[in-house]
Amino acid sequence: MILRDNVEITSEQVVLRVFSDYDVEEAFAAVTPNLAKFMSWDPPKDVYDFEKVYRRWADNLKKGLEIVFAVRERKTNEFLGLVGLHRIAIDPRVGIWIKEERHSEGFGKAAVQALIEWAALELEIEQFTYLVAEENLASQKIALSLGGVRNGYTVCSKFNAQIYKIHHVTQRFCA
Repeated sequence: MILRDNVEITSEQVVLRVFSDYDVEEAFAAVTPNLAKFMSWDPPKDVYDFEKVYRRWADNLKKGLEIVFAVRERKTNEFLGLVGLHRIAIDPRVGIWIKEERHSEGFGKAAVQALIEWAALELEIEQFTYLVAEENLASQKIALSLGGVRNGYTVCSKFNAQIYKIHHVTQRFCA
C-alpha cells in the first residue's frame, strides 16, 4: 500500500498532518508520565531519543505499514497530540493521545473520527481495531461514541486493554 507523506485531513475542530520534524519538539514536550502509562511505547528519554521513534514512523510510512499524524487545533494550529493508523495491511489499528492540558475538549474524538473517515475513503478500510487501556475511560468513550463494539481483551506490556472494533463503510455514489 502506498501512503503519501503530505496527507492533510481537516475537520471542524482539528487538522491532521503527517508527523514531521516540525512536530518533534512539541510532541516530546507533551508526553507526560500520566499520558505515557496508556501508550504502547515507552516515552523517550530526550528529544534525540524521540527522533529515533519518529524516524521509525517515517520508515514505516514509506513501507505502507503505518501513518502517524500530528493533531493540531484548527483555529490556532496548537499542537494537541498524535493519532495514528498502525498495522494497516494486517489489522488496521487506531492509536491516539492528546496532551493532558487539552483533555475533555473533544479533540481526541475529532481526531479519531477524521482519521477513520479518511482511511475508509482513501484506503478503503472498513474495520478498525482500537485498543484501550482498561483504566482509560475517556478513550473507551471515544470508541463507543464512534460505534465501537467491545470485541475482546488483551494483556499488553504496560496495561490490560479492551479491544474495540469500529466499522465504517464509505458510501460511494455513481453519477
